[in-house]
Amino acid sequence: MISPALAISGTYDHGLVILSLIIAVFSAYAALDLAGRVTSAHGPTRYLRLSGGAATMGIGIWSMHYLGMLAFRLPVPVEYDWHTVALSFLAAILPL
Repeated sequence: MISPALAISGTYDHGLVILSLIIAVFSAYAALDLAGRVTSAHGPTRYLRLSGGAATMGIGIWSMHYLGMLAFRLPVPVEYDWHTVALSFLAAILPL
């Protein structure tokens, strides 16, 4: 068992946390608005609206989580590999 004296404690940048929540709210609103318009659309417009809503929601969720990670401050250096970040972004928006 690890001693509590060895635990690393972190803090949050509250501004980034609030920005994360704002992004989540706006992206959810945009995605749900597009999803509501899908019912009245036909043909390629329907597909574009559905794809746009899905991409908007994926980007919003990914952005919210990534900002949450950036908001967490540790007393040690933390770096993110941009290849992994890009791959996680693609996984969030591509239909699988």
